[in-house]
Amino acid sequence: MARTPRRAPAFQAPAGETEIAVIERAIAAEATVPGPTRRTRRGAKTIDVSVPAYRLGCTHLGAWVNDAAARQFKAMAMERGVSIREAVIDMLNAEFARRGRPTIAD
Repeated sequence: MARTPRRAPAFQAPAGETEIAVIERAIAAEATVPGPTRRTRRGAKTIDVSVPAYRLGCTHLGAWVNDAAARQFKAMAMERGVSIREAVIDMLNAEFARRGRPTIAD
């Protein structure tokens, strides 16, 4: 019988402090926000799964592309002198604008 994986508990702010206050303080300090802990397979120790402040309020988008397309995209980003993240955001905003939507990716 296969074991059902457990979900990590939801984030809980320290006593006397709201979750929003913790997040705002982390953003201001460009620190990490403590996330849920998860157990290893042995269950003996827990690992703090922290979230970097720049990821708060963001969702990861990913796609599997062939190696040639990935290399070409990375080369285009390097030619422009921007990171892959910045190049993806520029592409998203260009597509939003092309379709008459607000350019809200940042």
